[in-house]
Amino acid sequence: MKACLLRADGTGRATLWTEVLTMRSPLDTHWTRHWLIMLVVIAFSGSVLAQPAPCAGAGVFAEPETLFGSYHTESVALGDLDGDGDLDAFVVYELASLTRIFFNQGGQQGQQAGTLLDSGQQLGTCNIPRVSLGDLDGDGDLDAFISCGEDDPHRVHINQGGIQGGVEGFFSHGGEQDLGNFHGRGNALGDVDGDGDLDAFVVHDFFEADRIYINQGNLQGGSAGQFVDSGQSLGSRRSSSVALADLDGDGDLDAFVTHFDGPDGIYLNQGGDQNGTEGVYIDSGQILQTWGSLDVALADLDGDGDIDAIPVKGSALVLMNQGGAQGGTEGDFLSSAYLMGTVTDRAIAIGDIDNDGDLDAVVAGSSIYEVLHLNQGGLQGGTAGTFSTDLQAIPSNNFTRDIALGDLDNDGDLDAISVSGAFPGGVPDLIHWNQFIAPDCDGNGNPDPCDVQQDPSLDCDGNGELDSCELTSGASDINGNGILDVCEETLFLRGDVNTDGILDIADAIYVLGWLIGYDWSSPTCMDSCDSNDDGGIDIADPIHFLGFLFSNSAAPPPPFPDCDIDPTADALECDAFDGCP
Repeated sequence: MKACLLRADGTGRATLWTEVLTMRSPLDTHWTRHWLIMLVVIAFSGSVLAQPAPCAGAGVFAEPETLFGSYHTESVALGDLDGDGDLDAFVVYELASLTRIFFNQGGQQGQQAGTLLDSGQQLGTCNIPRVSLGDLDGDGDLDAFISCGEDDPHRVHINQGGIQGGVEGFFSHGGEQDLGNFHGRGNALGDVDGDGDLDAFVVHDFFEADRIYINQGNLQGGSAGQFVDSGQSLGSRRSSSVALADLDGDGDLDAFVTHFDGPDGIYLNQGGDQNGTEGVYIDSGQILQTWGSLDVALADLDGDGDIDAIPVKGSALVLMNQGGAQGGTEGDFLSSAYLMGTVTDRAIAIGDIDNDGDLDAVVAGSSIYEVLHLNQGGLQGGTAGTFSTDLQAIPSNNFTRDIALGDLDNDGDLDAISVSGAFPGGVPDLIHWNQFIAPDCDGNGNPDPCDVQQDPSLDCDGNGELDSCELTSGASDINGNGILDVCEETLFLRGDVNTDGILDIADAIYVLGWLIGYDWSSPTCMDSCDSNDDGGIDIADPIHFLGFLFSNSAAPPPPFPDCDIDPTADALECDAFDGCP
């Protein structure tokens, strides 16, 4: 799992976010205040991205655009590496023995946002590398942690901006720290010990135990960005990926670990409700319903305030956290749905693809398409946490190893990058542009559903269309006040009791007959019967109306002589009136 730490200091950093982790402030010795760190979770162990201000679009992807070149790409992470407010790409390869950084040409480059060009850096790499991004040394820019497979040590690449005094976006070689050589398969960054800096949770294959590397800044009193093995050896399975989140809702980070050779597992941080030492992990003992998974993404899929999971191995299962809406124990997981996919599915990214405020999932593998699972809450009007599947949503290259989501072109929707683990000389990596199809009838540059979500009063009848556009198209507004008639009180004409559009003696007879109990149907618009507008219906009303017709008495009060709403507040209603044009 890769994590990109985004600055929240108003300096123009990318605003995409996924989850907010609560971390104790290193400046607060009494641990009574907390500070918020925003993580974009991107990469091999799944990514989670949400837009800050959702507005509904279609989430349709264009034909892919070739990116980067034909390499054996293992992993990609997106983040604002050079600090200019757009998303760049950190790409690691295996057989090419390269790590490359691609700068987005928006921002300080002054070109088209979404165009990614190689920065010229070629950093050393290792076998089976997985990259995560985060501010490891606490200086406000994004650094990189790479876990390595086989016998290669894990690597830390420090961004040379910030306290390094160099150029932001350019990275150290990464050989300065040699961390373990235990057949790494994936990693996740998070503040596992609650001291305000990012630590690393690394999982391993070939029955090597999973390990936690503690950042030596803050509580440890050493140098931020320097890592030391915590000494914990977790599990003895063949782990494939890891994701961190507060699974049991007690304020610290727990770990969801997937395994090649058995059921996936959950390790609970012993801080919080466990009343132990934060940063120490113990197997929860849960036997999950997912087996042999290759990747996992964590997010609140059903909008009930706890973290759910989607592990992936040739299709996927949705595991719902049993806290929140489920009414059980937070941190316990049960399968709620099977998500159809392909037998080769191996990577997952979660984000609000259609911008409707809930989280969708993109699952990738060795297929000519990446699979899109749309959450049925929000725009779809169904149950949040249930999904519809489009097996041919995103054309691909048949060899995807990893997929990441981000708004690369700064147009307000999530695009996708899929990277290929093809054989040498194989297919290139791809970028998939989200087309964000949505109507804009008023031509203000903001899709209509966005307008409505931002100001619901623009759609008074709740039909999803802007009132102004309906009026332009000929919707009824008899009194010309710019408000749809269906959104106002029923229009009527006072005195026209039988709603035939004619004021005559028949109206007075209708009221008299109804008042004395003739077997006539009740008037559909009681307000029209109240000729003198005193708020009641009695013999005085037909007498008043007959005086107007035959004795030049005062005319009925408004609405008269034209149809309109009743300007007088009273208890009478007008359920229907057919006499207005």
